[in-house]
Formats: sequence, C-alpha cells, structure tokens
Amino acid sequence: MSSPSTRRPIASISCWTVYNLIRSNQLRSVKIGRRRLVPAAALTEYLDGLLEVAA
Repeated sequence: MSSPSTRRPIASISCWTVYNLIRSNQLRSVKIGRRRLVPAAALTEYLDGLLEVAA
C-alpha cells in the first residue's frame, strides 16, 4: 500500500487526480489514522478497467 503522493511518480498522474478518483469511488483506498492509502491491487484494478474500456 502507498499513499496517493507516493503512488504519483509510479503511475505518472498527479495527486489531485488520484484524490478525485478516490472521491468518485473509481479507485479504492483505505484510511488508517490520518493517512489515505491505495493498495497496489486497487491501482491494478483501476488500470485493468481502463484497458477494458479502451479495447
């Protein structure tokens, strides 16, 4: 799991975009304390969904 700010360099998307995806329930996340974490599996699911739409 990683926070949206640490996931950004890997996925090359902005923190703002990640937070919007979380708010719109397109990207799953977990809140632990004050931190919002995105499981690696959630990012994979989101990207797989984009690939299905593009195909």
